[in-house]
Amino acid sequence: MFFSFFIVLLAGISVFSVDCLTCLHCTDIQSPRHCKYVRECQPGEVCNIHRTTNPYGDVEFDVSCVHPWACSNRSQGLQACDECCSTDLCNAAGCGLTGYPSKRGPVCFNCPAQITDGTCHRIDVCGLNEMCLINEQSEFGDTVYTSQCVGLAHCQPQTMGSSQIIGRSIYDDTRSLAETVCHKCCHDDLCNANCDVNYCASNPCGHGTCVNSRTNYTCVCDPSYTGSNCTDLNYCFLNPCEHGICVNGKTNYTCACDPSHIGRHCAEFRIQDCMDQRNLTHVSGVYSVLPAGMFQNIEVYCDMETDGGGWAVFQRRVNGSVDFYQNFLNYENGFGDVHGEFWLGLKYIHAMTANVTSELRIELETADGHLLYEVFPDFRLSAAPEYTLHIEKGHGTAGDSQGLSYSSGSRFSTYDDEHSGRCANLSHAGGWFNNCGWANLNGRYVTPGSKSFYYQAMCYGDYNNGEALKGTTMMFRRV
Repeated sequence: MFFSFFIVLLAGISVFSVDCLTCLHCTDIQSPRHCKYVRECQPGEVCNIHRTTNPYGDVEFDVSCVHPWACSNRSQGLQACDECCSTDLCNAAGCGLTGYPSKRGPVCFNCPAQITDGTCHRIDVCGLNEMCLINEQSEFGDTVYTSQCVGLAHCQPQTMGSSQIIGRSIYDDTRSLAETVCHKCCHDDLCNANCDVNYCASNPCGHGTCVNSRTNYTCVCDPSYTGSNCTDLNYCFLNPCEHGICVNGKTNYTCACDPSHIGRHCAEFRIQDCMDQRNLTHVSGVYSVLPAGMFQNIEVYCDMETDGGGWAVFQRRVNGSVDFYQNFLNYENGFGDVHGEFWLGLKYIHAMTANVTSELRIELETADGHLLYEVFPDFRLSAAPEYTLHIEKGHGTAGDSQGLSYSSGSRFSTYDDEHSGRCANLSHAGGWFNNCGWANLNGRYVTPGSKSFYYQAMCYGDYNNGEALKGTTMMFRRV
């Protein structure tokens, strides 16, 4: 046996180059398998059993780690023996002696209170109904490690080989200043060297790489898989959402598009208002837009000619073909024909002005065909149901001393939803009324130039003291 060992040794020393073997480590003992101490070898060292006879004729053994060359360079007497081996605890046997019996429990580290993890060098051979335990506790600011053999019942709440409990020990119902950080049971030789648990031992990552940590594991998935255990197909693997975030599902994916894009793959530019449409064309007309926060396109007339274009028209009156004395629901949702006379709808005006800076422009056509305008900065409407008007003082040719800005801060009122006395009824219109106000662009359409209806007519206070107008347009654009 010794000779055959040297044939292998000379053929290639690397056969024993096993890093960090754990070998029995005792001197002058009569039976190596009863040695209760171990040593972690240096890289390249092997386990050794060395037999000698002392001056009194007693046979004694030394067991430990040695460099492979030492196995052949010791002086040999008639009673001497040197044998080396390359597995953990293998020097429990050799030189004619048998090692550990086949029917036994695991060989476990056995240290009652270590304050450095992995420094226990004392072992014990457990019984058939015992397992290895290592317990880590925090006490007085120190981390204390206890390793030993324990009965199987002591480990029943644990998953053998790969579990730990965080918190106060469940095995001690008395009060304690110690907090259990880790409690690990296992059944392999020397498995309780430290409290690190190999959570990756069961290969939990179906299609990925398992990364072990102190308290759990994480899976680094292959590109085409996702999920906590890399078992779900990753339909987002090819990045199908051009301008958005891909959301993986069980059978497919969906795209959460950036605000500026829409479509199945977020590839279509989202036209939110007429300013977006102006980037594509400078021709006035009716276009489909999808305001921010809305999920259905609406038809909007875009004026691309006036003062650089980009205006979304939300009110137009030219001949009185549409009655503007409507209820609140109609004013909220819109009425009329976008190609002719119409009101776009309060909820759409709010959607397109709520989160951007806009300006409002009104255009007035007098009875003799003369055109006036006024521009109001910082235009927006609040949310339903108030739809409160917010604008700054206007500038232009129509004037604003008795104009629309007088009603800034007013809620929208109709004859069936009054918020300004009875101004909607008295003005025969829906609109923003501040003590009934001066501007009544949604008023009754009467003969242009007439003053007989006073402020019930479609009129603007700064123009000729309430004279009925021939036509009006109200529009806004993002600035």
